[in-house]
Amino acid sequence: MGTFVVTGSASGIGAAVSRHLGEAGHTVVGVDIRDADVTADLASPAGREAAVHAVQAMTDRLDGAVLCAGVGPTAPLDVIVGVNHFGTVAVLDGLEPLLAAGTDPAVVVIGSHATTVTPLEDTSLADTMLAGDEDAALAAAAALPGFAVYALSKQAVTRAVRHRVTAWGDKGIRINVVAPGPVATPLLDATREDALLGAAADALPKPLGRVGVPDDIAAVALFLVSRAAGYVHGAVVVVDGGTDCIARPDAVC
Repeated sequence: MGTFVVTGSASGIGAAVSRHLGEAGHTVVGVDIRDADVTADLASPAGREAAVHAVQAMTDRLDGAVLCAGVGPTAPLDVIVGVNHFGTVAVLDGLEPLLAAGTDPAVVVIGSHATTVTPLEDTSLADTMLAGDEDAALAAAAALPGFAVYALSKQAVTRAVRHRVTAWGDKGIRINVVAPGPVATPLLDATREDALLGAAADALPKPLGRVGVPDDIAAVALFLVSRAAGYVHGAVVVVDGGTDCIARPDAVC
């Protein structure tokens, strides 16, 4: 059995992933802003650094990580940028040496199908995030609506994962993205309570007739960190009940 870090472990998808990993016999180190083994605010540089240092103090190796920490489009714009992209990337890179020391290490980052179903012509904010300039990204985000900042933060972190495929593969670390659609979590509840975004969320087509539940996403994440997925590397797996296909019926990836 292995040792795994799960960010966003206190609720939603992160809680489901933590539970499934624990039931499979793995040791789970949960990271969240509350109710976790490691309590840290990934919206801030200091919080990210503290989270990585705390994990390093607990173990000298990791066999995997599932980075679920994230906020939705109704959160403050600086928190969306800080947690969804910069917080995820900082933890990802900070844990890389521990992962390289693990056995068949694998990482899953939770993205979003918003990267494809949200129509966005200007993706320069994602480029700025990828360049690592958090101050410039925060300034650019201030001029955009929350749904666009959310989608672009998830686009940026998805691209960040794919940019690491060669370097991480050389170290024996697999890394993939799971892109959920609407999932019954506090994030979706907050979106539905928004006067504008709630109607849009409810209007999304649902080919399977329902929104997802955290276990739907956790099951795919657990497969991707398992040895059964040993040749899956750099993939973006959409888990949205078919909504992306309705939005892009002729796309092949």
